[in-house]
Amino acid sequence: MASLYVAPCTDVAADDGLPTAIMNVNSEKHAVKWDSCARYSVAGSEWMQRGERVRGPVPVDYVEGVGGFLYDVLGLWTFYMRSVFGQVAQVTVCSVEGYTSEFIRAYSPMTLRVLPHPLASYAKSSASASPCE
Repeated sequence: MASLYVAPCTDVAADDGLPTAIMNVNSEKHAVKWDSCARYSVAGSEWMQRGERVRGPVPVDYVEGVGGFLYDVLGLWTFYMRSVFGQVAQVTVCSVEGYTSEFIRAYSPMTLRVLPHPLASYAKSSASASPCE
């Protein structure tokens, strides 16, 4: 189980100005970025060991990161987080090749609800259905 609290973070892979929270996963603290412009939540390949793989089709084949670089989606992973209010949230994200340690969570500030996946500003849809959408 992981707990989530907002705190300043000095160990962030990219200086992109995204709000960052520290997430406690398996008794280790990790930075999680929040992006209101992202269509999907994504996690780098290093995060795969901290979550559980979800069997089934991925919502997209690749995502476009900052600068227009395309990154292949490796699969779906689920993570469990505990909020500062004691609420447990299950988060399913796309694991992305090329983003090793980053975790980007998509959210919509207009509706104040968390969306299924974070990081990508553009994604090529695959023909299969997804548990993430």
